[in-house]
Amino acid sequence: MIFGKTKTITKHVGKHFILTDSEKNRTVIAISKIVGQLEAIKKDVMTDNACDETITQILAIRGGVSTIGQNLVGKGILDCLNNYSREEMELILKNMFKLS
Repeated sequence: MIFGKTKTITKHVGKHFILTDSEKNRTVIAISKIVGQLEAIKKDVMTDNACDETITQILAIRGGVSTIGQNLVGKGILDCLNNYSREEMELILKNMFKLS
């Protein structure tokens, strides 16, 4: 099983999946929220104001990134990666979602 191995995937394929305008907008909004949360954490760290709110921001970022990843996978990103072996796909998903 691949989950115990460390391996770098370097293949690139040329297929793309298409998002509707609504899906694009939701994804861009989610990314913008994550960027804002990262900026807030950066400011807190730079001004020595990191606290429990910082932890909340980190958890929100983690959840936001996971949701974006799941939505893109659900939309068909796996079709873009159809040249990968099952083992390589397991590694990609493990790295993407930190599965154990």
